[in-house]
Amino acid sequence: MNRLQQPTTALKLQQLFDNEEPGEPSKQPFVLDSASSTAEIFQSGARAPADKSDAQLQQNEIAGQKSWDPSTIKDNTYFRPQEREAWFGALAQLQDAPAGQAEEGQGESLSYIQLKEQPEAYRGQWVNISGLAGREETVKPAANSLGIESLHRLWIQPAEGGQWPFVVFCLKLPEAFPRGDGIRETVSVTGIFFKNWSYPWEDGLGLAPVILARNIDWKPPAPPQPPAPPATGKLVLGAAGALCVAGLIAWLAVRRTRRRPRSAVELPEKIALPDDTATQTDLPDQLQHLAEQGGDA
Repeated sequence: MNRLQQPTTALKLQQLFDNEEPGEPSKQPFVLDSASSTAEIFQSGARAPADKSDAQLQQNEIAGQKSWDPSTIKDNTYFRPQEREAWFGALAQLQDAPAGQAEEGQGESLSYIQLKEQPEAYRGQWVNISGLAGREETVKPAANSLGIESLHRLWIQPAEGGQWPFVVFCLKLPEAFPRGDGIRETVSVTGIFFKNWSYPWEDGLGLAPVILARNIDWKPPAPPQPPAPPATGKLVLGAAGALCVAGLIAWLAVRRTRRRPRSAVELPEKIALPDDTATQTDLPDQLQHLAEQGGDA
């Protein structure tokens, strides 16, 4: 049972029931231009139906700009040539969507498991996903009548974690959004769910829900703030306080070294006062002595 749930097994069973021969690996028939990187290889030998020429496909793309048929899409397999009209029809729907529709929320973010297990319920619907973008690739689609010359492909690890990613094809990205491998940017995406895509990777085949989007919701990290300069008021108060302390120390030093001035008249420590008792006792003798002196005179 575990083996049957692997993408590799699902792909082989799909080829068996569709009577398709594996053949030689071929590049994506419409998602990317034939001149794209050789890494864009799928295990498929399927070819476009013989009764549809490229010119007719171009006309069908124009007619499908307003509507497209999701019934031609099969999950858990490569991008099939039969899905070309639906692919460009979904891209046309993005272009024709009213301003703001692709940016407005369409409910809560869906998990990887929800899209993997219920693709029929969400196919062609506007869905929300969120996660950590780890790689951005600018790819060139096949020739089309929509004027789309390039797409941005994002590999996004779901917010809930897990090994398998979302794959988002965007018509444009914010100018400041980083490009290439090794990025780690938190993003949220509102777009049209297309299919569960079986893609090759180093350990075999992986499985990724594919979403087509006009843009992504991303906030660039805030630039580092320079260290705040010290407040001017605090500097002034600190300098004033230092000056006051220095002045006080200098004043105390001068006061201690200055000599105390001597007074003009030095008073004795103890003042001798007249003895009133002695004065009263000697007074009669003094009067008699004066009288005698007067008689002599």
